[in-house]
Amino acid sequence: MANRKPKAGARNFSITVVPTRDALNKAIELNGYCDPTKCWHFVAIFAVLELLEPGARHMVKVDAGHVKVNYCGYKYIADTPVFVKRSLMLFDLGRYDEVVVRRYILRFRRLYKITKMTRERKDQINAARNARIAAGSDERQRRYSCIRKRVEGFSGIV
Repeated sequence: MANRKPKAGARNFSITVVPTRDALNKAIELNGYCDPTKCWHFVAIFAVLELLEPGARHMVKVDAGHVKVNYCGYKYIADTPVFVKRSLMLFDLGRYDEVVVRRYILRFRRLYKITKMTRERKDQINAARNARIAAGSDERQRRYSCIRKRVEGFSGIV
């Protein structure tokens, strides 16, 4: 099923995503750790966006609740289908033979237009970050080894 290219700034659009078993097998070979940028769903969604808008800088974020993307200067969000949530949770539990890899449709809705950050806003963010560091906060990005830890509320699926 071919994906039609949505217009820039469209209120909503749908894409058909076809994850591959090869990307899943590569994640399994890494002892079950699925780096968010190598997740088999991420790889499939990124490939579709690259076909729709070649050479653009795509931001894709996949978790058990939502799929978020940047497309043509706008931020979009789609709900993750239930069987995808289940497959992500089963993967985290190490039950690889039960993971389902099949085609699905994501229905994105527009959130807002992406605007360039002003210098004042950057200074405000840096001041807040420096205050957190001075207070002893760990400023490194948290890297979770599994989606279950990233999205606790969805762990009842499996």
